[in-house]
Amino acid sequence: MKRFFFVFLFILFAYFGYKNRYDIYAFSANLTGKIEISEDLSKHIKPNSMLYITLKNDKNIIFAVKEIINPIFPLDFKITRKNVLYPDISSFKIKLEAVINTHGEIGKIKPGDIYSSSIEANIISRNLDIKLDKIK
Repeated sequence: MKRFFFVFLFILFAYFGYKNRYDIYAFSANLTGKIEISEDLSKHIKPNSMLYITLKNDKNIIFAVKEIINPIFPLDFKITRKNVLYPDISSFKIKLEAVINTHGEIGKIKPGDIYSSSIEANIISRNLDIKLDKIK
């Protein structure tokens, strides 16, 4: 009887863990790293520029955003569950991107924006290095 009870509890926890896995991913979001910019692009940063660090899920949809006003490089960053906007669409495998702009639109690269390549990582990665090395 005791063994049946523990098996039942295990199956119950496994079911609810699978059913709520997106909430678990969002709750465990913890990424840290450093962002650098190439020297020739640093002169293109305008006053009141915004740095957006975005997390995209496996379907390439943004579900978390970290916003920094007037960034100074090199910049250490930390993204936690407080930055997750849509926990229902979060995933374990993510794409991390950084963009500097003055128009405030996230997800659209416009002329004058400085951006990085996508970095693939897990939702709990540490010591990520992002290089802002492109301008549109």
